[in-house]
Amino acid sequence: MEMEIFPGDLQHSLEIHLKDPMASSYSDSKLTQVFRKYDGGEQPVFLNQINMGMTFSFHGKIFRKGKIRRTRVLCTELKTGIEYLVPGDAEIKLVSS
Repeated sequence: MEMEIFPGDLQHSLEIHLKDPMASSYSDSKLTQVFRKYDGGEQPVFLNQINMGMTFSFHGKIFRKGKIRRTRVLCTELKTGIEYLVPGDAEIKLVSS
C-alpha cells in the first residue's frame, strides 16, 4: 500500500477495508462502489436506484421491489411469492411488467 499505485479514492477505500476486513470485498459496500467506478463499460443499474414496486431480474429470478430495511430491500419473487432481503447495492436488470 505504501507504493500508492492505485487511484486516490481506491487507495483510501482499500486502506480502510484492510484495517478491519469483512468476509469478502462485496460485503464492504463502500469498497464495492469504488471498484465499480473502474469497471468500465455500460453503467449498471442498482436496486437502490429504482422505485418501489418496479420489477427486476436478479440471479435468474424476477422480483418486485418492496420496502427498504436499512441496507437491504425486502423483495418478493414473483413466481413463488417468497420474500427475500436483497442488498440495496445489488446490480440488477430491469424487467418490463
